Amino acid sequence: MLLELTPEKLLPASEQLALRRKLEEALQAIAATRALRAACTTPMAVDMDAMAPWHRLMMRVWNLSSMLRIAGVALPPEVRSEPQP
Repeated sequence: MLLELTPEKLLPASEQLALRRKLEEALQAIAATRALRAACTTPMAVDMDAMAPWHRLMMRVWNLSSMLRIAGVALPPEVRSEPQP
């Protein structure tokens, strides 16, 4: 959703496409991890080295959100992270 609202002056189209691809890959990796954890009968942990790329990606998304807010781009209500009553 954020990428759809991002003007090219904030993030060029090529960078938007690269970020979109990384997000898609990350979501597939999360789905695979969840499936492996669900299939395992014993408790298991996810290695922090495996989580580091995901955390970096989330920081990029939060940074993009901040850039959009600073640029005055209005975010639809379903994207805002404000607490709901």
